Amino acid sequence: MTVLKRALYAIGTGILCVLVLFDVIPWRCPIAALFGFPCPTCGVTRAVRAAIHGDMSSAFHFHPLWTFVVIVVGAIVVAEAASLIQSGKLTDYVGRGALHRAGLGLSVLLFLLWVIRFLGAFGGPAPI
Repeated sequence: MTVLKRALYAIGTGILCVLVLFDVIPWRCPIAALFGFPCPTCGVTRAVRAAIHGDMSSAFHFHPLWTFVVIVVGAIVVAEAASLIQSGKLTDYVGRGALHRAGLGLSVLLFLLWVIRFLGAFGGPAPI
């Protein structure tokens, strides 16, 4: 695969994410749709949408960790896109270093928050 083709794939994926983020393409959590209860990241997309519109109170209501998710996932996506464009591989960055530890730490925090929201903290589980 040529560098141009890989770059176009990365750009196309970015455009798709923007379309979902700005609600041009409706998105419903597949876990919530299948099982009827929110997943650990349910509410992040709605939180980012609320933040884009300046409604930070709603953003933190939808998901208290949304800022960390955006930062960590954004860094991983940028690193993976750079890897894809340069080498054609998607595993050059995430498997090692600070991004890997940040991703693991965020996963633990998301799971813990998910559990304590089911116990009633932070307004209860994210609405689905």
